[in-house]
Amino acid sequence: MSTPPPLPPDPSNPSGEHPDKRDASYPENPFVYTGPPEEAPYQMAPVTDDASAKPEACVACGAPEFSSLTEVPVCETCRVALIRYPYPKWVKGAAAAVFALTMVALGLSIGRIQDAYHFTRAKKMVAEQRWEEACQTYRILAPRHTDNETATLYAEAAFKSGHHDEAMTAMHSLQVWMMTTDQRTRAGAVLKGLEKLGITIETPAESVQMVKPLTP
Repeated sequence: MSTPPPLPPDPSNPSGEHPDKRDASYPENPFVYTGPPEEAPYQMAPVTDDASAKPEACVACGAPEFSSLTEVPVCETCRVALIRYPYPKWVKGAAAAVFALTMVALGLSIGRIQDAYHFTRAKKMVAEQRWEEACQTYRILAPRHTDNETATLYAEAAFKSGHHDEAMTAMHSLQVWMMTTDQRTRAGAVLKGLEKLGITIETPAESVQMVKPLTP
């Protein structure tokens, strides 16, 4: 292996010395003092071992006596207080608030997790045409989820499982002005099926009347 050629000399450092070793006359390093220590413009504080420096009084209250039951530099009164109340009140209050918020969030999360499970199960029941089980699942979800898709699926499952009253209740909860074309078509099919069975509505809801013209 060939040796790389040496670097060219630095014009700003003709001596090649490290900057810390230059004298004070060098223009790029004017703060390095190389004279006798007693003539230095500043004095360094003596280095002490912090571990060996012990306080002369209680670090908590300033009492001159130390407790003989602990190595912590506190008096007996402060030692007992530290044992009984090792954390400040604001720390305990903050911990209680965080715990309460965690419990609330956990409670809300459990409800959402359960709803997600029911939605997944209902979707599977509909795909397998197990209408009775699908109707039972949507019966649980309907009070908390009033969107059009849930109401339409609930009406379909209730109608195809023979729960015609529940089907009409789901139809009445539809918000027709927000329904998609697919939802209108499916709701209209449920309404037409109920009419074929001779089921009439004594006081027709606006939503039922609006999907009726879309019935195939």
